[in-house]
Amino acid sequence: HFNLEVFDGKKYHNLNIHDILFIKADHVYVNIFLMDGQQLNTRKSLKQLAEILEGTHMIQCHRSYLVNRNQIKSWNADSMKLSNGKIIPISRGKKYILDQIN
Repeated sequence: HFNLEVFDGKKYHNLNIHDILFIKADHVYVNIFLMDGQQLNTRKSLKQLAEILEGTHMIQCHRSYLVNRNQIKSWNADSMKLSNGKIIPISRGKKYILDQIN
């Protein structure tokens, strides 16, 4: 299993990446949404996290989002729906990731 260490400004969290639902960039912060509904904020950039998570089941479908490929329940050319019902956009330049979903 691959773990991701993040600092939320108060303490470090060692996250199993299988527990991550999706990650969203939000100005200077990145919000990490977990399966259990918990949300962590960190100052790492989405680009940094994308590089760290390359080769895992996390895929970048939009400049502001990384998603857990295993939690995608349905999709079309413009968006995907995750297991918690959250709709995530797919940018035009990232349409190729639709081939990575299955």
